[in-house]
Amino acid sequence: MTPRNLAVGYIRASTDDQELTLEAQDDAILEWCKKNNLTLVGNFLDHGISGGAQIADRPGLLKALGACSDPNVTTLVAAKRDRFARDVVIAAQIETIAAKYDVVVRTADGASDGDSATAAFMKTITDAVSQYERAKIRERTREALAVKKQRGECVGHIPYGFERNGKTLVPNKAEQYNLNRIKYLRERGYSASTVSEILAADGRFNRNGKQFCVSDIYRLQAGTRRAKVGVQ
Repeated sequence: MTPRNLAVGYIRASTDDQELTLEAQDDAILEWCKKNNLTLVGNFLDHGISGGAQIADRPGLLKALGACSDPNVTTLVAAKRDRFARDVVIAAQIETIAAKYDVVVRTADGASDGDSATAAFMKTITDAVSQYERAKIRERTREALAVKKQRGECVGHIPYGFERNGKTLVPNKAEQYNLNRIKYLRERGYSASTVSEILAADGRFNRNGKQFCVSDIYRLQAGTRRAKVGVQ
């Protein structure tokens, strides 16, 4: 009989995570497996995904949980518990799914070790702290963006028709012309595809230097309905 000595690794990093790199997580998991005499099947990665994302929205985690169905896998391991989730409910769901395969959840830092009542309580506390930290990060981000908006500074995606001038947005004359042209032609009954052809014939293209597609025309037309464009 083949011994059950396999482990499945999970690595996650979102845009908010700065302290624990993908390489550091990989090294921590591999070292932990060596110390515990486990053979690492592989590390499954979710990059740019929040710790609050649902399991169904994490391709890497889904693959890791799927790999746990191998009867020789005993352990699902991450570098730290908050790599699995920064949400108490989601963390509990991961534990439940793993348990269905008779697989335990562990972390290289030892925060997920043990199956006693005390260990379970400490896991819940760790998950709650991670959830709180995630909420605080989002709160600070919202506050910072609000301050920037009050100062008139540019935040987030630059809308079509504008360009960045230092920290503020100013109208982009070429793009404003395109918006006005689209509005003018659409109001006179031209189809979106015809408008695209007319703009291309005039040498007017999108930000990527390509011809406007039909969906571009509809999207930009909708934008001109929501905001008045003042540059001719």
